[in-house]
Amino acid sequence: MARLIQMTYQPARRRPAAAMPIMAYWCIIMLTIGVAHGLLSEATPVLRMVALVATLFLLCKFMVYQIWHTRTCRSLTGWDLLCFLFPWPGMRPDAFVTLHHKQSIRAGEATCLLIAGIIALAAAHYTARFGIMWLAIPLLLAGFSLTVHFGLLGWLTAILHTQGYRVRPPFLAPWKSRNLNEFWSQRWNRPFTELLTWTVYRPIAKRWTRTHAIWAGFLASGLLHEIAISLPVQTGYGLPTLYFLIQAAGVMLERHWQQHVVWRSIGWWLWLLLPLPLVFHAAFIDFVLFPLIGIGGAP
Repeated sequence: MARLIQMTYQPARRRPAAAMPIMAYWCIIMLTIGVAHGLLSEATPVLRMVALVATLFLLCKFMVYQIWHTRTCRSLTGWDLLCFLFPWPGMRPDAFVTLHHKQSIRAGEATCLLIAGIIALAAAHYTARFGIMWLAIPLLLAGFSLTVHFGLLGWLTAILHTQGYRVRPPFLAPWKSRNLNEFWSQRWNRPFTELLTWTVYRPIAKRWTRTHAIWAGFLASGLLHEIAISLPVQTGYGLPTLYFLIQAAGVMLERHWQQHVVWRSIGWWLWLLLPLPLVFHAAFIDFVLFPLIGIGGAP
């Protein structure tokens, strides 16, 4: 997180008038999400989740692109713009500005992780059928993460590299993280971090302090996860936000605990993983994730 906040102190090529529209963009996004949710009130939780996430994703893409365009006076057109908007999840338009040397495709690791994810999902399916939920749920979460985050997105990264785009892996070996700060700021869900850097961290850090920016960023993370997780099942409100506020507290406390051997070895991992059921609460697992692998269904 400190690395991201440090970016706020680099010379910024932006127009003063660009700061205010950020709040307007977020208001428009929230209003649109509210309308979409109302229109989908009779849809299944799975369909609501897909529609709300897709809507949120595309609106955030447009917001980041407009902010970048205003501040840099640069733009994307044609295929470059299309690749940035969809399906690439990253929030750095500059990666699509100039084509670089095309690289040969390197997707061996992504392929292995994709296969591991599919196997984990299959195992989750069968263990759930036998009622072994204590094993099925971890397999389910690990399977979706390996399949989507590391498998499919790893392949997409490799393909875009062959086209000369300077994209970075959305998930960069998070298991190699040395602390909580590195996990959240550099390795886990980097597109999400890029989004918050553009629209939360920089404005808050400039107006107040880094500490305010960190708390605001994690609060925003929680609220956006409410849209993707709690809103589709219409329950569990506040739990994802509580999880991310716990993570913000961990990042703050880590400054004092990082020299302790217990924190460096397993403490920060326990801080990360033990509250995870707050994000992926029971209703979301039962009515969204399990139906995706053929178990259960809508309430």
